[in-house]
Amino acid sequence: MTLKTKARPWGTSRQASNPKARTGNSKSTRKHWDSKCLSAWGQLVRLECRNHGAFKWRCRPGEPLEAHHIIPRQHFKYRYDPFNGILIPQSAHKLCHDSSPKEFDVLLRLHHPDIAAWAEEHKHDLGKKPTVPELKQIHAELQEEIRNANTGD
Repeated sequence: MTLKTKARPWGTSRQASNPKARTGNSKSTRKHWDSKCLSAWGQLVRLECRNHGAFKWRCRPGEPLEAHHIIPRQHFKYRYDPFNGILIPQSAHKLCHDSSPKEFDVLLRLHHPDIAAWAEEHKHDLGKKPTVPELKQIHAELQEEIRNANTGD
């Protein structure tokens, strides 16, 4: 026995029948803007750390550096805040998330006591998950900061 599927009329799709998809509040749209904001955040952290030097933790010569959240990015209040970012070597970044977050905290206190004090003070500030319009605004603000950092303003 073969199952017959209903043919969809032209111009309709599963996405079109989903009211969240039509209003722009679907999870994929939110994920899209969150990803754009995190990418801009990382770019801004790189630009701001360029003049201050990177966090030299387990750094091998020529190893690429990555932006790392000091307060975990699950805390939405500081998720896109460039002050909540630091450059660390790629290999150390993986270790930070896999097995060595406490080691990162110790080294942060040793090398950057001002940043460590700020992180300790704010580590319980969770914030709320931003909406799509808020993410678009955050992205625009990050892009403006990137332009300013590139021009030296």
